[in-house]
Amino acid sequence: MRWTGVVIAGFLVYHVASVYGVGHEHVSGAFHHNLSALLLRPWDALLLAGAAGLVAMHLAHGLASAFVSVGMITPKHEPLLRKSTRIWGYAVTAGFLLPVLIFWAQQR
Repeated sequence: MRWTGVVIAGFLVYHVASVYGVGHEHVSGAFHHNLSALLLRPWDALLLAGAAGLVAMHLAHGLASAFVSVGMITPKHEPLLRKSTRIWGYAVTAGFLLPVLIFWAQQR
């Protein structure tokens, strides 16, 4: 949890810098252009995909831990809760990756 938090914070700094013109020409107010320019660089797109997975797993772990910490889940049901939040994390990751995959498909 600690490490994914640190990685996510670092990625946020990198992502904001990238969207606002580091490595490409930034066009003020043209969010689509700026994001497209970012996604055209394969390493940035892969980094975005990896960060999406980390964010989702970080949130899934935090959500499961919150239910356990407040006593809403008994130890008997904790494995089911953890599995459910992990599946939820995979769905969130897929949701984050869908626009990237659609963008790449349109570029081909």
